[in-house]
Amino acid sequence: METTESLASSASSASTSGTTDALQLFANYPFATDSVYQQEEKAEILRRTQVFYFNRMTGYSVTVDEVRSLERPSCDGSSASSNVHVAAVNQPEASDASGEAHTLSFAELKTLIEQGKTDQIPNNRVIPNELSSETPSESIVPRGRNRGRSTARSSRCRQFQRRSVRVLL
Repeated sequence: METTESLASSASSASTSGTTDALQLFANYPFATDSVYQQEEKAEILRRTQVFYFNRMTGYSVTVDEVRSLERPSCDGSSASSNVHVAAVNQPEASDASGEAHTLSFAELKTLIEQGKTDQIPNNRVIPNELSSETPSESIVPRGRNRGRSTARSSRCRQFQRRSVRVLL
């Protein structure tokens, strides 16, 4: 089994060989025995469950990225806890930095509705409580004898209609 150092040196040569070599190295990497990976994986799972539980119990909407930035030591040595903001209370984001639509959590939606800021909810539009003043569109239903029915059925219907007309006369 290869060591982490030999895989790292192989990875630098893989960039010249192409993506296929890198994928092969990834497939053969010993994630199950790499103690650093195992520790980071456990920490990430624990962080996600803590964020989920905190949001559920408090109604806030703290993100995992915000918690990561809180846990990371800041450059000036001061605590990053004063910089953390809760998206549900301060500013819910309609989109992230890459321009993709941000899906709001239930707590964020609840807070926006309670504050009357429904205009900040993505894909939320006001539906008027009145009928449209536009002219109605033309029907596109086929106007033929059968109208999509089988010929046998439509002929039985015509026979029944003729009989009922005779009885009424």
